[in-house]
Amino acid sequence: MVLLTDRRRLAWAAEHAYFERASILHALNYVIGIPVILITALTGSEIVASRASENPIPIWAGLVTLSATVFASLQTFFRFGERAAFSAQAGNQYAMIRRRIENVLASPPRNREHALEELF
Repeated sequence: MVLLTDRRRLAWAAEHAYFERASILHALNYVIGIPVILITALTGSEIVASRASENPIPIWAGLVTLSATVFASLQTFFRFGERAAFSAQAGNQYAMIRRRIENVLASPPRNREHALEELF
């Protein structure tokens, strides 16, 4: 039963670590995604407006476009949304394992053999 108690503790730690990671990645997805949307919208409208009046494109529009490209590339490369979903799913699986272990530990000693077989 000591091994089972240790496994329950490890499952709890993994569950919470994955949920924490999921929330961080979810936040990063928004922290990078929203500025990309705003930057590309502003830059696109500035380019259209400057071309309409035949003025040269200002230097800040080029820098903003470059930064939007970098943010979009980072967001695509790191796949924050996809990784957040994976981490949440892994956290849910560890939570299920932890609950099953707790049920085995809470069962009467004579029923533990059967409960252990169901666990694994």
